[in-house]
Amino acid sequence: MAIESKKSDSGSAWLFPGAACTVPYLAGMVLVFAGERLVGTPQAARLALDAAGAAAILWALAARAANWLRTEGERRSVEGRILVSYAVGAVSLLLYALQADPIWKKSQALLGLEKGQAERVRTALGVVWPVVWASAVLPMLFMEVSYASMARAPRIEKRRVAYSAASGLTIAWVLASLFLINYAAQGHNRRWDLSLGRTSSPGEEAGRLVSGLKDSFEVLLFYPDVNEVKEELAGYFEGLKRVSKQFQVRSVDQVLEPKLAKELGVNQNGSVVFRYGDRKAVVRFGLTAAEARSQLAKLDQIFQEKFLELVSTRKVAYFTVGHGERSYEQFGASEKDPRAPLKGLRSVLKGQNFELKILGVGQGLASEVPDDASLVLVVDPGGDFLPGEIESLRRYLDRGGRMWVVLDPDRRSNVADLLPEYGVRFVGAPLANDTHYVRASYSKADRYNLYTNRPTSHESVRTLSNNSARLAVILLGAGSLEKTEGGKGAKSRVEMTLRSMPETWRDDNRDFEAGGPGEAKGNFDLCAAVSLPVGEPEGQLAERKEGPPSKDGKPEMRMIVLADGDALSDQVIANLGNYYLLEDGLKWLVGEQKELGTILPGQDVRIQHTKKEDVWWFYGTVFAVPLLVLGAGLGYLRLRTRRRQGNRSK
Repeated sequence: MAIESKKSDSGSAWLFPGAACTVPYLAGMVLVFAGERLVGTPQAARLALDAAGAAAILWALAARAANWLRTEGERRSVEGRILVSYAVGAVSLLLYALQADPIWKKSQALLGLEKGQAERVRTALGVVWPVVWASAVLPMLFMEVSYASMARAPRIEKRRVAYSAASGLTIAWVLASLFLINYAAQGHNRRWDLSLGRTSSPGEEAGRLVSGLKDSFEVLLFYPDVNEVKEELAGYFEGLKRVSKQFQVRSVDQVLEPKLAKELGVNQNGSVVFRYGDRKAVVRFGLTAAEARSQLAKLDQIFQEKFLELVSTRKVAYFTVGHGERSYEQFGASEKDPRAPLKGLRSVLKGQNFELKILGVGQGLASEVPDDASLVLVVDPGGDFLPGEIESLRRYLDRGGRMWVVLDPDRRSNVADLLPEYGVRFVGAPLANDTHYVRASYSKADRYNLYTNRPTSHESVRTLSNNSARLAVILLGAGSLEKTEGGKGAKSRVEMTLRSMPETWRDDNRDFEAGGPGEAKGNFDLCAAVSLPVGEPEGQLAERKEGPPSKDGKPEMRMIVLADGDALSDQVIANLGNYYLLEDGLKWLVGEQKELGTILPGQDVRIQHTKKEDVWWFYGTVFAVPLLVLGAGLGYLRLRTRRRQGNRSK
């Protein structure tokens, strides 16, 4: 290249244009990259590219140094800064070269590094050299562009070049930060998935259950080494592994360990085994994401159910039958029964490690409630119990039994006559409200579809009480409850746990209108929690396997009475208010608030907005956000202009 000689008004001379230095410098970088990353072999081609690249970089350094020596003043200062960037970029390549096997072995021997120390130093070099390279090359490019625009100017704006260098350095460090964050993320394996259908993460209840482990609980993932479903499962269980040392997770390939797989009942990969002592449970997820998607979405629910099934004590819940009760197996007990079933209630009970059984005359209810009964449920009966059955339930309660009675205004049963003995009376007139109700048919009949968010502070409605602003219980044609005096009720502790909304009335004439005789508006009780100390020694109570003692250690009877047959049915159990009414009620009845977890469906809930909310979202994203960005930009430009004007005035 022909050497030029120019002179500025300040008398500074320089030799090579910026492009004559920077283009060979960048070309040399590209040649070294091609030799190291693209060619590799044969060795001769790699060395040739490396040598050519090094020669180009040395040429650029020499040319830039010549410029720096021949210039003066602010131009010399700018040339010096660019020369430093060139040199730092060359140093980054030297750091990269240190990682090459022949050079690294000699460096390791020279420094006397042990194997572990050497690996850490080599890893550090692999992280440092790209950061150094970006911190040199990007500011250099920004300075070169700014400097080129002033090549023929009578005076160099040194501040402008410095500002460009700072901008390039900022971008380099932002990229370096992303690089380091990605490097750290790979090492620590933390993931956040906000998409619909995501794998559920360990909930607070799952962590609480695991933290209470006293013996080893093992999770075995039967998957090949590389599998996308295995990665999702491992991410979930590793989060729980950090909670307790008793919680163990390991991966097993069924093909490589067929004996262990056969012992645990696994005949192919794609399954997860939960093992606690000599008890185990196997869940099939599948090998592909498409096959496992639905299971992964409710993984937290599945884990809690299996955990409680293996760890907690097995309990038995009896459903009374033979008196027109609701069925938990099909929609209605017969073709003439249109009532919604109790499949949701059944799922919750199974999730809490209850074994479900039926109890009627054929199962001995007319003589005695079985000794293994942890809970008896009488759900929406429509017929009378035999005197012997009523007497069996009475004896069961008197010796400390636990029972949930659900009654409905549309159905009559003499089991309601048992309740006043324990301080509660069921009133069969349906409740109505013309303000607080749920629309279904858009007729006056909807006034029977009540909702309420007025629980008390009783243990059986704890979640509803703590979240009354967000949760409400739906009741479809509810009756009401009243306290009674005399008999066992004098010793019973009766607490009304759920009240109706204001302006509710008893619709005695069933015309959906208030104002009839005795139809004054007010507040009515919908659910009651009854407890009664029993005189039987605690040891005998434990032998019968009925409800545990109360907080003071004395045995007691517990019963919940609910004045709506639909409140626990599949028609409304998906409503969180009804779900928690059931969930916390079960915990209080069986006296295991600390043991039982709150198992919620782990499936995604789509985000939905009302029409009014959609309008705000639309205008906010179309107008508000761009205006905020524009305003911030204008404010920054104005501040920058004021600073420049201040500097010029100085």
